[in-house]
Amino acid sequence: MARRDRNLYRKRFVLMALAGACCALALGHSPPSPQASSSISNAAPDLAQGSYVPGEVLVTFRPEISAFNRSGLHELLETVVVGRIRAAGIEVVKSRQGVSTDVLIQRYLSSPLVKHAQPNYIHRASNDPKYPGDPKFSQQWALHNTAHSGTCNPAGTFDVDIDAPEAWGYVTGNPTVIVAVLDTGVNYNHPDLIGNIWSNPYDDCSNGIDNDGNGLIDDCRGWNFAAPDPGNNDPMDDGGHGTHVAGIIGARGDNGIGTSGVAWRVKLMPVKVFGSGGGGTTETLVNGIYYARDKGAKVINYSGHGANDPDLNDAIAASPNVLFVTAATSLDPAGVDQDSPCTPTQQNPCWYYPCNYPLANIVCVTDTDQNDVLDPLVNWGATSVDLAAPGVNILSTAMNIAPCNHNYDPVNQLACCTGSSMAVPHVSGAAAVMLSLTPGLSVSQLKSRLLSSVDPVPALANKTVSGGRLNLYKAVLASDITPPTTPTGLDAHYGSAQGGVTLSWTASTDDIGVDHYEVWRRPKITVGYTLIGTPTTASFLDTTAVTNPVTAYLYIVRAVDAAGNTSGYSNVDLATAIAFSDDPLQVNVTPIRATHIAQLRTAVNAVRTAANLTPSTWTDDPLIVGTTVVKGTHVSQLRTALTAARTALNYSDPPFTDPTITPTQTVVKLIHVKELRDRVK
Repeated sequence: MARRDRNLYRKRFVLMALAGACCALALGHSPPSPQASSSISNAAPDLAQGSYVPGEVLVTFRPEISAFNRSGLHELLETVVVGRIRAAGIEVVKSRQGVSTDVLIQRYLSSPLVKHAQPNYIHRASNDPKYPGDPKFSQQWALHNTAHSGTCNPAGTFDVDIDAPEAWGYVTGNPTVIVAVLDTGVNYNHPDLIGNIWSNPYDDCSNGIDNDGNGLIDDCRGWNFAAPDPGNNDPMDDGGHGTHVAGIIGARGDNGIGTSGVAWRVKLMPVKVFGSGGGGTTETLVNGIYYARDKGAKVINYSGHGANDPDLNDAIAASPNVLFVTAATSLDPAGVDQDSPCTPTQQNPCWYYPCNYPLANIVCVTDTDQNDVLDPLVNWGATSVDLAAPGVNILSTAMNIAPCNHNYDPVNQLACCTGSSMAVPHVSGAAAVMLSLTPGLSVSQLKSRLLSSVDPVPALANKTVSGGRLNLYKAVLASDITPPTTPTGLDAHYGSAQGGVTLSWTASTDDIGVDHYEVWRRPKITVGYTLIGTPTTASFLDTTAVTNPVTAYLYIVRAVDAAGNTSGYSNVDLATAIAFSDDPLQVNVTPIRATHIAQLRTAVNAVRTAANLTPSTWTDDPLIVGTTVVKGTHVSQLRTALTAARTALNYSDPPFTDPTITPTQTVVKLIHVKELRDRVK
């Protein structure tokens, strides 16, 4: 036959196959337990679930489809095979005509030759550190401690840090999260802050009108409550402290400028409550808290402390949906247990507040250095101080105003500063990153996850509630409460050439990435599932399946993300560990033999055992290979026995070809044998 004639014949054959509904095999069945999800679907996947290689489609043919017919369908759809997953029998194809991924998937799924088609999803290691391209990031030991000395710090201890790059591999922040900086103001024109400065969507800077009706005219980017009442709309920093704090929280990350904040993308709300000397009053501070709360701040960073102030307590208590992060005192008395009773005097005002207020939305922070040593000039407390964070020798955005102007860099506008004031914004930034991943976290959830995810530090035992130092990576994982999507399309079939049962399924997606899958197996519905594998990709080869005696197994899979969240279970699929003769059967080529029936009898009884049914008995048992003639009754008995087993296993199958087989009149066809094989494989 000439090549042109062969190609024409191939296209005609495939077209006939595409139109032949009789060729379609049953895929769907219900799971045997409430844990399992719905049956296999041949519907197109949701392409919005994750990123994928444009134009590429992974095609899984039905196991009996020959290589000739596979290539014929590719030719018909004008695609080329660009890769293979040989262990699972999957071919990666691409359109020669530039057809889009979703259209190409639909075309393949319209063919009864195809069992499954999906995009070639892009996956990433679940713990892939991400480093910003900021020139001074290497000097920020608090984020990534390489044990080298830096602009601000002497050499430290390797990995004594908050594991920021590991966390950034999952999430770097989100501009929808607002953190209010209650301080000396913020230099909102600083080149590394300007892109993250909050702006009031309901007011502008210059029309002289109180557009949002809050009594403050033109509060377009925060408010200056330190100015005479009612303050003014310019919260520019005149003390330097607030700008340094703001940079720790949210200096724009990966922008090629200066340093990186804990949150690369965040909205910093400047609320000036301190004058240039770093002092404020109850009036300025309480006004600032209410302003931040009413303008949508989810976190308030207050790197300050003072004496017991009932109105301050009431303002924080009146903002229960805002996490209020504050500092253990570094003023006299300092370096002491602030859980201890203290009687205020003129010389010792007991500046232990707001930390010592028994309010659920307060997080109190002390500070440690690059060796995890507690700062000797800052207080601690086993019940009043929640955790530690880096606060010694910290490089951040600056204004060359004391005290936060040590080693000032006029080119990058950076400087070093030390104290619990620097520890607090690390925690505030961490809270912002956590909310970026899971916006629905409550204040209680935020606080509990921050404290439960610390790195334990011996020096902090019995000196903080958590006994540890902030770890952003662990906090991000702890904040992830979204499980992966449930795996679908589980297909299990035995192949002697593969050396076991090959399983494949549609990959799950997750907000921080799927870490691995769990593959579960059981040999009988009355026996529990056993975990047999934890692959990192959406396929698995079960080499422990027993073939002597022939055994039928039930499989399910589920996905697990890096935070330990688990998806629902996939559909259940059945596979029988038996190597059939003449596999695959070929129409008009393979003669029907007694050995085919004998093998099916063994396989069907294995399935019945899995379904907790007694083995069937058969006519002409045993069959004599080469002597016994295959009869319609042999096929009929196999169908009856197998259907009962699959029904017990909650499968729902379409009718067989030639549903009624007359024992003496119906001619046994190869399709009858193929259908039985497919339902036990």
